[in-house]
Amino acid sequence: MNKSVLYLSTTYEGKAHDKSICDEEQIKFDVPVVLWEDLGFMGLTPNNADVRCPIKKPRKRELFAEEKEYNRQISSKRVKVEHAIGQCIS
Repeated sequence: MNKSVLYLSTTYEGKAHDKSICDEEQIKFDVPVVLWEDLGFMGLTPNNADVRCPIKKPRKRELFAEEKEYNRQISSKRVKVEHAIGQCIS
């Protein structure tokens, strides 16, 4: 499994939401990738990306056990992504 960060944007001054930055930068991948999103990036669908996003809890009901397990699997991948980003920045 490739554990490299494929894209980091430049830093933006002031308040800038990550999703807005991605929309502005128009991210494109030259090779197929799996993109592990969090709910803050909902709707982001760059080319060549198989987007995996957690299931949002619906109003007035809890998530089913299968949905919770799916979200846990995504969370375990996302924490590795966050750690990789942290290593690039420090």
